[in-house]
Amino acid sequence: MQLRSNYLPKDFIETRQGLIFAVVDPVVEQGHVLCFLRYVRENGVCRKHDTAAANAYLTDRYPQYLYHSTRLDARL
Repeated sequence: MQLRSNYLPKDFIETRQGLIFAVVDPVVEQGHVLCFLRYVRENGVCRKHDTAAANAYLTDRYPQYLYHSTRLDARL
């Protein structure tokens, strides 16, 4: 049985750190909502990041938010 989150694809989730993630799948995988970092809010301004830049940003500053989805075969 697959658990579904209350989030739908294209919803956004913002963290206390100003990281704004775009949900890509409503299914929860091992307790993780599947989403990509899309924007970072700094000094009140949101900056968009492509996937490679977003993953590099997370690797450097917030590695706890990175997750490899085996179902989607993607680093989220």
